[in-house]
Amino acid sequence: MDGSWHLYRPGERWRGGPAWQVRVVLENNEWQAVGYRLPVVELLDSSAECAVGHLGPYLLADDWDLAEALRRLRAADGEIGMALVEQRNLAGLGNLYRTEMLFLRGVTPWTRVADVQDLPALVEKGRRLLLANRGHWEQSTTGSLRYGAMHWVFERSGQPCRRGAGPGDGDESRRRGGAHLTARNHPGGRRIPPDATGAAPAGLSRTTDFSRPNSPVNTTETCPS
Repeated sequence: MDGSWHLYRPGERWRGGPAWQVRVVLENNEWQAVGYRLPVVELLDSSAECAVGHLGPYLLADDWDLAEALRRLRAADGEIGMALVEQRNLAGLGNLYRTEMLFLRGVTPWTRVADVQDLPALVEKGRRLLLANRGHWEQSTTGSLRYGAMHWVFERSGQPCRRGAGPGDGDESRRRGGAHLTARNHPGGRRIPPDATGAAPAGLSRTTDFSRPNSPVNTTETCPS
């Protein structure tokens, strides 16, 4: 996809590029959503069901329907990596969150949907990551908002795994739809025991309570071998 959306508080300086690249600004009393370099913008009446009626359950909705999302995913079958970003199954995930949630749950993107051991936990992991980031423009899955430390594997091809599992397999990921993994053809995940403090990975700022079981990122999660 081309272009990007940036989220700012009223009065905050916009940092997405020069003003002439702004195509759309959506705002309320608390937020301004600024769309930069958007190649196509269509404005539709809110009653235009045809625009969104085909979408699956929205992960950030107050009435989020996990059961329906699971039903659609299982009916679609295929590889889980592709099924997660098919917006007719569930709406809201892109490549970044797809990549990170699969890594955190120790699932390769080429696993068949029917073979994912705990599909509800995987989907809920994605939702918690989205919820953790809806209050700021950064998309962090590690708990850190420091540049270069926000992701476990996304866009980190060839760099050391933050859990010490070896370099990321970027070549393979590019050939297979953009989802990243840590070791070539890794079979699944292994349990990573938390340290005494529940601290963030080495080199990351601890801005999330990693020791809480339901935190957006939890060091007791699975991590590919």
